[in-house]
Amino acid sequence: MALERLSLDSAPGTMAELFKLLDDPSPKVRSASAYVLGQNQRYRASAIPRLARLLIGDTSPLVRTHAAHALDMYGSGDPDVRHAVEAIRAEVGVGAASSEKSAKSDSRNER
Repeated sequence: MALERLSLDSAPGTMAELFKLLDDPSPKVRSASAYVLGQNQRYRASAIPRLARLLIGDTSPLVRTHAAHALDMYGSGDPDVRHAVEAIRAEVGVGAASSEKSAKSDSRNER
């Protein structure tokens, strides 16, 4: 896979290519791209909104999992991460009410 040959700092345009791969038709490519982005703090400001969009809107559970992991690597409590996720939620119509409902359901399942 081409993604395996990418080195984040090896050549100009590498990050632009990695960001393009987040829109690839293949869920495996999108998830691998999200994973690689999570390993590099240097590009976090550009990556956070893109990863948040994948987390909320991608149809693949694998992609959403790797996007969540990447955001967690940046720090799930980071205000930039929270803001990006909230903005994407508002854009796609996933509001706080559904998040609260999900949280309550999760806490009941933990008992």
